[in-house]
Amino acid sequence: KIGPTDYAKYAEVLLKFPGNEQAAGTYVEKAVAADSTEKGKADLLKSIASKFETQKKFKEAGDWYSRILSVKANPTKTDLYNAGYNLFRAGDYPSSINVFNIYSQKFPEDPFSYYMCGKNNWAIDSTLEKGLANDCFTKAIETGLKDSVKYKPQLVGSYKYFVVYSVFKKDKAAALSYIDRILWLDPAD
Repeated sequence: KIGPTDYAKYAEVLLKFPGNEQAAGTYVEKAVAADSTEKGKADLLKSIASKFETQKKFKEAGDWYSRILSVKANPTKTDLYNAGYNLFRAGDYPSSINVFNIYSQKFPEDPFSYYMCGKNNWAIDSTLEKGLANDCFTKAIETGLKDSVKYKPQLVGSYKYFVVYSVFKKDKAAALSYIDRILWLDPAD
């Protein structure tokens, strides 16, 4: 009798040989279909996603991690992070933004989702002409200031965006004020 772990193991073997990614995905899908538990399905999807992530195939990893979101009734921060961050690393910014929007709806007090939404929008609007990232980074700062020690990386990153944006807009005073905020958080920066 062939079960979910058999399909998953075969998919794992296939992934060791380049060019078999599609076939491996087919067997993971069979494994997921054969598994009757939410945890089992999520674990199977995570196993193939992490293999792609290890191989630095971030688009595939992000797509497989995203499937976990549809399998789990209550995705965790880690589930959302894995999907969104791998899609970001792959350059699939709109899909990454969608995942981080889900993250921000589920965890509105966590600035990380707003920060990543900002990074995605900054990548889309790299010339800063549209200011697509402004609202996201503003929200990251707003929520991050509630615990500036815990969320220091997101705050510093958000302020650095506004330094660049202010320089682009030729607003030297605003740029210097954001630099002062960075130095307040991290005097060695």
